[in-house]
Amino acid sequence: FQLSGSGNPRAASHLISTPVRLPNDQSFKPVIGIRLKSNRLNAVVIPMNYSLIPTAGSIFAFRVYKRAITSGGSWVDSAADSSVQYNLAPTALVSGDIAEQSFINSTNQSTGAPTQEPFSFEYQLERDPFTGVAYEYVITMATLGTNQDVYASVEWQEIT
Repeated sequence: FQLSGSGNPRAASHLISTPVRLPNDQSFKPVIGIRLKSNRLNAVVIPMNYSLIPTAGSIFAFRVYKRAITSGGSWVDSAADSSVQYNLAPTALVSGDIAEQSFINSTNQSTGAPTQEPFSFEYQLERDPFTGVAYEYVITMATLGTNQDVYASVEWQEIT
């Protein structure tokens, strides 16, 4: 991996260590989000891959949002030298543009886990140019089942 200019490429990821319980009403719930730190709004950060793993058999729908804003949860620095913060417990999606959406049919035999196209600048983390608010990359999920849990992870590449 080589980019012109200064900075060192760095890959990072974060896994949700406990599953997220999805609502029983088939509504979409944010399960993970990442954004630029407020003091690193000019960083280059590109989400590279995500994984979604249901813990039981059901039909699941997911949506990946870019330029999103969520409410709830807590933003945590990924690392001291990283330009990224993550939120493992956002409670609602306030706004955003759907970048991807699909379905997962999970059975007790197997599950086809979705993954994003590698290294697409289309998903680069952004900020509002007028207010300086960092937009988020957010994954939401819904299910037809009841009391369904899902694991999620996001991996990104950044130039720091």
